[in-house]
Amino acid sequence: MAEDKQWYDDVDTKMVFWTGFFTLLIVIVLVLGVQAAYFSYNKAEAQKKEREPVVSNEILAKQAADLDGYKKYKVGDSTRIAIPINRAMELVAEETAK
Repeated sequence: MAEDKQWYDDVDTKMVFWTGFFTLLIVIVLVLGVQAAYFSYNKAEAQKKEREPVVSNEILAKQAADLDGYKKYKVGDSTRIAIPINRAMELVAEETAK
């Protein structure tokens, strides 16, 4: 009976050491893996964003060109005329000055 009690009172320090060591290794590998995945995703996202301004600049140039001229367009049965944005701002400034 004394031998059984002694076996339960002893701490297996080797097992504790190796369990802690392998747990630490697993945590380090997981942290490095998550960090590598994040940097990979971040790099891909940055490359994706670098290509987008070309499309955006083309859209802005088209919008600026649309705002600079006179145009006719139909809304239902009526025809409307669009004026350049600069002229529209002048008309609004004149109206508010009165």
